[in-house]
Amino acid sequence: MLALPLIVAGLALLPSGGAAARATCNLPVAGGTAAERAAATEVVCRMRGSEINAVAINVGPPDAPSDTLWVAFFVPRAQGNTLRAFLTSIREKWDADTAAAAIRDRFARAGLRHVVAYTATADGVQPDPRYLLGIALPAWKIPRWSAGTPSRNLGRHAESWAALQSKLNALARRYHVRARLVRAEPLGKTPVVWILTRQPGRFLTSRGFDAVERLLAFRRARYDGVFIGLVSQRRAAFVVWASYRGRPGEGCGAHGRIYGVDRLCSSS
Repeated sequence: MLALPLIVAGLALLPSGGAAARATCNLPVAGGTAAERAAATEVVCRMRGSEINAVAINVGPPDAPSDTLWVAFFVPRAQGNTLRAFLTSIREKWDADTAAAAIRDRFARAGLRHVVAYTATADGVQPDPRYLLGIALPAWKIPRWSAGTPSRNLGRHAESWAALQSKLNALARRYHVRARLVRAEPLGKTPVVWILTRQPGRFLTSRGFDAVERLLAFRRARYDGVFIGLVSQRRAAFVVWASYRGRPGEGCGAHGRIYGVDRLCSSS
């Protein structure tokens, strides 16, 4: 087992989360109707550990019907070249990708206006419609903002939270690491896993990271999104992330030097 000082030090390096991460979710949501604000609040507040601090619902993105919407997510300003800044900058983008798709589908199920685009911007900065990302469903016939149809695999054979936790605990014992499962569920399950260890290179080369990816069905679009972060006390980290409900995509990144990262992330 890891020593308590390592666990405490490792946890201190992780992003602290925005308004939605607090025990009482007091997420500011501007614009839209009362029903739209309530639905957006419910989605983001179910994203435990999210970096989203506020949401704005806006009308009429360019080249779209006037009754459609775009959403702006306000996130922290990641400053400097620190590990915390690195983790925050990646997590906030993934949070926006995940939340936007969940809000789009939550609105559609409730008969609210269509959300066809979104953006993430730093707190205090006016969002710019020129940098919107499209998430319109093909059936809406808005070509500029179309993002394709969500995978039919979403939610199929998804594990219960209890089963995921039990299996993650077993992997942590097997590879002698500390692991934390964050149960984010903006619409469908969107697991976030943090792994803390003194020897991240050994965890990678022993295929422990591969085992966590398999547990979370990474690349198989079983969950709405997946985020896995491997963090070392020595100020190094490796992360992979995926979004499957809205704009499908996967990515990876590393901060500091960790042996074995190149096998899993060519961009590092």
